[in-house]
Amino acid sequence: MRPFTLVTCVTITLFVTGCAIQDVTVSRDELMRSYFPYGARWVKDSMTRQSRKVDWLTCGGGQDLSNGFRDWISSQESRESYFSGLERHSKQLSTCIQAKGYAFKYHPRPGLPDECTADICLYP
Repeated sequence: MRPFTLVTCVTITLFVTGCAIQDVTVSRDELMRSYFPYGARWVKDSMTRQSRKVDWLTCGGGQDLSNGFRDWISSQESRESYFSGLERHSKQLSTCIQAKGYAFKYHPRPGLPDECTADICLYP
């Protein structure tokens, strides 16, 4: 009788856990729809994809609208040095792009939708 009880309890536990996980996970399609590179979240009136890319590159951002900072793994530098450099670079990039008139559109937050849509952020 004990093995049967153990198997039943484990089965019920796995079933309940599986149902709970399914409710809190996001589907791959939903995740891809909400993904915009950091640079794509900076928008201003009358911008085009090309004009934003030029401004982004001028400010030190990456070609793919990433932050354009070096890769930590290949840099062979200490964690402290890398992250302090990344913070300086991010602040400089943010200050520069804001000076050009761009505003940041935020990711979805609890109770608030994603401010970036394909027609607002012009991505991809």
